[in-house]
Amino acid sequence: MDELRNKRYRDKIQHIFDYIQELPIEPKNELEKRGIFYSLHTSIEAMVDLIAMLVKDLGVQVKDDNINISEIIKIKKLNPELGEKLKKANGLRNSLKQK
Repeated sequence: MDELRNKRYRDKIQHIFDYIQELPIEPKNELEKRGIFYSLHTSIEAMVDLIAMLVKDLGVQVKDDNINISEIIKIKKLNPELGEKLKKANGLRNSLKQK
């Protein structure tokens, strides 16, 4: 894997950490609530992007988000429960897109 691809992985991981690290549990106002939704949405989106990147880098055809999640769980022999949680997060992202 080339350095540019590694940088893309690192940038997306850093984005997730930066955006969720200090999220307040309860928003104080509507603006803060929207900020929380935005942070969650973009963090989950970055996670889904990471999964698609990994699928591609493993030589598997990239498909829709939930199929990509299932492929990673299968290929990497990860806990299926993790896959279900990632799919739920992706569903939340789609829901947040509507708000």
